[in-house]
Amino acid sequence: AERELCNAWGCHKGAKAFINFDALKLDFSVRQKMLHFVQSLQHYLVMDVIENCWHAFQENMRSVTTVEDVLRIHDKFLDSCIKLFVLNDPHLLKLLSRSVSTCLKFARYIKGKTTIFSSREAVALNASRRVSTGLEGEPCGPPGLPEQRQARRQFEELANMLAAEPRHRETVEKYQAEFDEKVSMLLESLRTF
Repeated sequence: AERELCNAWGCHKGAKAFINFDALKLDFSVRQKMLHFVQSLQHYLVMDVIENCWHAFQENMRSVTTVEDVLRIHDKFLDSCIKLFVLNDPHLLKLLSRSVSTCLKFARYIKGKTTIFSSREAVALNASRRVSTGLEGEPCGPPGLPEQRQARRQFEELANMLAAEPRHRETVEKYQAEFDEKVSMLLESLRTF
């Protein structure tokens, strides 16, 4: 999920070069909220669960005298990880997987809508735009190739169409509401766990 959201971030970065930031502010904020959730979850799983359980495992291994002790300590390590990962509670596991699934669906949706802006052509056009435009965005240096100007106009038109498309905004709002609902349910369930 993190990789997909980071890929969506890369596509967003390309789209931002061709349109006003305010046009896709909701997209950016929803993606960032989801990315924060996934990274926080990963941090918890790795640093708070596995790391602590591993230290306890290593400490317990110092007093091992038989193979049965090793197996018992290893089982205790796995049981601790499973319990702290909430893998032993089907309800929590379902809520967690649905939250992450919503993140994945949103990232794929955004990536599909904005991939064109992270293409090599778009990146090259954006770089040439920064070099050949003044403060007002008007050409100020030597004129670029007519093909480049035409392609830049097409990318800008595509970006503005995406930002102005009412269905796109509705879809992003739907993903935001779905994510917020699932995470709220997860947090409420974790309080009583």
